[in-house]
Amino acid sequence: MECRVTKVLLSSKQRAEYLRRLLRLDGLDVIKEIGDAAYAAVPLTGVPKKERSFIIREHEKIKICMSDAGIRIYDPKDAGMNPWSKIEDSPSDVYDLDSKRVLIARIFELTNLWPSTGGGIELHKAVSYLKMAVNVNKAGVYTSRMSTGARRIILMEYDDARKQRDEISGLFRTLKEYEVGVGICSAHGNTLLGYSDSQAPLCLPGLIAEQFPGLVYNFDKYITK
Repeated sequence: MECRVTKVLLSSKQRAEYLRRLLRLDGLDVIKEIGDAAYAAVPLTGVPKKERSFIIREHEKIKICMSDAGIRIYDPKDAGMNPWSKIEDSPSDVYDLDSKRVLIARIFELTNLWPSTGGGIELHKAVSYLKMAVNVNKAGVYTSRMSTGARRIILMEYDDARKQRDEISGLFRTLKEYEVGVGICSAHGNTLLGYSDSQAPLCLPGLIAEQFPGLVYNFDKYITK
C-alpha cells in the first residue's frame, strides 16, 4: 500500500504547545526537550540472571550505533536505580526520575528483548508525549503485539548489530533531521510525522522503511501456522 500522509492531526508547532500543556499538568513545565538526546531503555524488571548478559550485550551494540549518529544517550540501567543491583529507592523516586529523563529526550529507544512492565511504562510515556519512539527488536526474539502493534512507534528489527552498524546509525541520524508531528497515513494509520524546513510532512515509519529496508520489522514470520 502506498505510504501517503492524508491528514495532519498535530503539526510540529502544535506539538510544542501540546507538550507544554502536558508538562504543566504533570508539574514538569521546567523541562525542556533536547533534540539530539535519547532515552535508551532496556528491560530490567523480571529478567532472569541467565538472560541479562545477552540483553546488555545487544543493548550496548545499539547504543554504539546511536552514538555514531551523534545522539546523546541516557541509559536508566546506569542511573543508580537498577533493580539488578539494588532496590532501595522508592517506586515514586524511580518513576519521577525516569519520567523526567524520557521527557527531556526527543528520541526514545527500547531494546525490546524481554517482556518488562518497566519498559512498557516507559514506552507508553514516550508515545503519550509524542517522542520519536523506536522499538528495537532482534530477529528471532518474539515480543508482545501490544508493543509492536502500538501506534506512533517506529519498529526496527536487526540480525547482527555489528554488521548492520552503518544502517542502524543511519536510521537514528535520519530521525535527528526531523521535528515531530502526528497525522494519518494511508499505510500506517495514526502515525508520527516528520517535519523538515518547508517540506510537506512525511510519515516517519514509512520514510524509515523506504530508506532502511534491511531493518524493517516483519511480524508475519512469528505467526504460528
